[in-house]
Amino acid sequence: MTQDVQQAYNEGYQLGYQHGFEAAAGSTTGYPFHLIGRHPARSSRLLMLLMPLKPLFLLPHLVILWLLSVAAVAVMLVAWFAVVLTGRYPRALWDFMVGYNRWNVRVQAWLMGLTDAYPPFSLD
Repeated sequence: MTQDVQQAYNEGYQLGYQHGFEAAAGSTTGYPFHLIGRHPARSSRLLMLLMPLKPLFLLPHLVILWLLSVAAVAVMLVAWFAVVLTGRYPRALWDFMVGYNRWNVRVQAWLMGLTDAYPPFSLD
């Protein structure tokens, strides 16, 4: 296990990944992406009982993510033109799209019961 994956585990993430040459070098198949998951030691049974109410708890997240999805479509179009014209993906647009996708995945993971940690209101 590499240091990056171990750091992700130490920060409380349940999935660690590698991509690029590092993953291909350690892979038996040579595929350039390696995903490692671990099961949490304990899971909240109360959250499992409240599973039907989770969408209500996530209502503020869902409203904000809907608004951000509208912005993400606009950013994606602007980024497409930027890549076509300049050959580079602007860093600010990249950071916004990565942050949007991270937030979306954290909300979905909590909704499906993959993690007990309530997702933060953050693009980080």
